[in-house]
Amino acid sequence: MSDVNNFFNQENNQQENPVIKEQEVFRIALNTLSTDEITQIFDGFHAEKRQIVITIGFPAAGKSLFLSSLMYYAEKNSDKKWNAKALSSYPFEQGDLARDTMIKFFDNKRAYPVTPPGTLDLIGIDMVPHNRKLKPLKLVFVDLAGDDLRKFRVPLRNELNPQVTAVLKACRLKSDVNNSNPIRPIFCLITPFESPRGHDEENALFDNFLNYIAGHKVNNKKEFEPLYEKSKYIILVSQWDNNTDFVVKDAESYIRKYRAALHTVINGRNSNQYVLGEFSVGDLEDVKDRDNQPMVLIRRIANDYPHKFWCQLYELATGKSLQPRGFLAKLFGF
Repeated sequence: MSDVNNFFNQENNQQENPVIKEQEVFRIALNTLSTDEITQIFDGFHAEKRQIVITIGFPAAGKSLFLSSLMYYAEKNSDKKWNAKALSSYPFEQGDLARDTMIKFFDNKRAYPVTPPGTLDLIGIDMVPHNRKLKPLKLVFVDLAGDDLRKFRVPLRNELNPQVTAVLKACRLKSDVNNSNPIRPIFCLITPFESPRGHDEENALFDNFLNYIAGHKVNNKKEFEPLYEKSKYIILVSQWDNNTDFVVKDAESYIRKYRAALHTVINGRNSNQYVLGEFSVGDLEDVKDRDNQPMVLIRRIANDYPHKFWCQLYELATGKSLQPRGFLAKLFGF
């Protein structure tokens, strides 16, 4: 495997915006990775039974804000029923810097910049429940740029980055050493309440992406099998605070009405294989910085949505709840 110093993107020639420059240094440049290197990294995740969480959202879905909200809650909230152990050793060096900067941005009530095209974040976190009868959950968040993901749209597929498809193939289901207990990847599919593209185009983007990983063939063989079939799914409607008049009751009603492609994902799946939910990072305000460039300020940080997400993620991955359930649960501590 190549040297770590060559492995990560360390240069950026854009001098006009030092904040963006600082962020880009933290992300892995996909063009520095060979397919073999990508496979080796993810084989390492599979070998240590690390739960892979792949965040999928197209431009303006609020994916970077979503991840920032999760990392801020994990670091700062003292009422949660688990401890967060952030990982900073290979291959998480850059991801830990990104995680730390997400938290600092939230402390300053500012939105973390979006993931630039051609880059990748790998953020490693271990959830360690306070209840010792519950096992720790090893996690890696895999964050690909929304601009790269939109190239799965049929008219744009000739521009698809091969390293992006290599990352997704490397996430495919692997079995443990006993070949009996596979760790299923979790796709976190994020769609905004109000998409700037409109409902039809947002739905088409997901439809094209999901159809690609479900059925794309190379030499008459499905390229990603069994990624689509065997993965678990979290489907989130982000920017739920825009539902000010409560025109939609919940995420399931929204997805059923506006995102048929996402609703198709859960058809026929057992309820313990997916989660539907709403998400909001808090109250946001679009403003201009001193150079008259658009930026987002966070007027209020929400804790309830990231709290719910972390609990749902733990239960989806392990089949166990972080919250005691009823008399027997309290009696036996599970």
